[in-house]
Amino acid sequence: MGIFYDKGNLADAPSLKRIKGRNGDVDVAKMRVFFG
Repeated sequence: MGIFYDKGNLADAPSLKRIKGRNGDVDVAKMRVFFG
C-alpha cells in the first residue's frame, strides 16, 4: 500500500475514494495494479 501511495498519491487518492465507496477494497486493489 505504501509503495503505491508513494508512486501515485494524487492520482490514486481520488480514484481510491470513489471505487472504495462503490465496490470495495477488491476493486481498489485491481485499479492499483492496472494503473500502477
